[in-house]
Amino acid sequence: GGCKLKIPIKDLFQSKQNGFNTYIFVDLDNTSWSNIGVLETLNNKTKILFYADEAHAGMLENKNMMKCIAETSACIEKIKTSTHDNSVDFRIVSDMSAILTDFSVEYVYIISGDKGYDEVIQHLQEIYRGRARAIERFSSISDCMLDLHFMKGSSKEALKKILFDQFSRNYRVDAVNRILEMVD
Repeated sequence: GGCKLKIPIKDLFQSKQNGFNTYIFVDLDNTSWSNIGVLETLNNKTKILFYADEAHAGMLENKNMMKCIAETSACIEKIKTSTHDNSVDFRIVSDMSAILTDFSVEYVYIISGDKGYDEVIQHLQEIYRGRARAIERFSSISDCMLDLHFMKGSSKEALKKILFDQFSRNYRVDAVNRILEMVD
C-alpha cells in the first residue's frame, strides 16, 4: 500500500472505486504494538489508517510497523494530526463517520485502548444497524484479527499465524501448537 502522512480527503473515502469493504482505524496513541505481525494476513479489500499526533509521529515510522506494512496486501495510510488534546480521537471519529456513508463498506474497526470510543461506536451501530455488518472497537490489532470476518477470509497459514500470535503470549507454546495442528 501507498504510505503518506497527509492524504486528500476525497482519496480517503473512495472505497467503492478502490474495492475496500473493510476499514481499520488505528489510534497509535492508545494501542499496544504487540503482535502487529498479523497485519500481513490482511487482504487488498482492507484499508488500514494509522493515526498519530505530532508528538507520537515517530510511531508512524516504527521499524516493526514498516516491516509489516511491506508484507501486507492491505492498503495502508498514515495520518498525522496536530498535538491538540484529542486531535487523533476527533479525526478518527470524523473519518469513520464519513466512511460509513459509503454503502459498500461492511466492516469498520477502531483499534484503541481508549474506551471513550465505545459511546461513539454504540451510536454508529444504531445509525447503521442492518447495513454495516460490524462497527467495533478492539484494544489491539491481534484482538481485531480474531473477529469472525477476518477468520473466515483467512488461509490456513494466516489463521495459524493469527491464533499463534494471539494465544502464545498467554499459554504454553506447545499447547498452542497442538491446537494449531487441529486446524490442519
